[in-house]
Amino acid sequence: MYTYVIIDDEPLIRRGTKKKLEPLSHLLTCCGEASDGREGLELVRQLKPDIVILDMQMPVMNGMEFLEKASHEFRDTCFIVISGYDYFDYAKAALKCGAIDYLLKPIAREELNAAIDKAVQTLGNTGTCLEKEAPKLSPDEVVARIRQDIDQNYPQPLKVSSYAKKYFFTQE
Repeated sequence: MYTYVIIDDEPLIRRGTKKKLEPLSHLLTCCGEASDGREGLELVRQLKPDIVILDMQMPVMNGMEFLEKASHEFRDTCFIVISGYDYFDYAKAALKCGAIDYLLKPIAREELNAAIDKAVQTLGNTGTCLEKEAPKLSPDEVVARIRQDIDQNYPQPLKVSSYAKKYFFTQE
């Protein structure tokens, strides 16, 4: 089970996002909400969720300021940005800070599910959100899968901890 928080200054967006994620309740639990970046950062520090879904334009601390701080502090957390602004600079900066996706409002359920699926895979689940059990793999198969993943995703930040969690080995 993975936990997530929603950080958005619009209550309707927070409510709608939670509603869109209800079909994934076997996989996800919302553990908190915040209406600005500073409140959101404190919430993330307190709850340490697996996934953070956040807006870019918020009062007090905007999404970019939040990402700059949180991405360094919470390296194993996945950040999904939702925004009403389709500015290339926003998306580029968010992805540079480690956001795994940048979705435009209004958010389509399919796009949100795809972003969640990407987050779950990054966090170490095997396959998609619909799979519930990890396949049994030999050490050679694990190495082959990790190599394939690195080859396919080399431009993205890759974490040994993600592979350790996904394939059940220690980093030492």
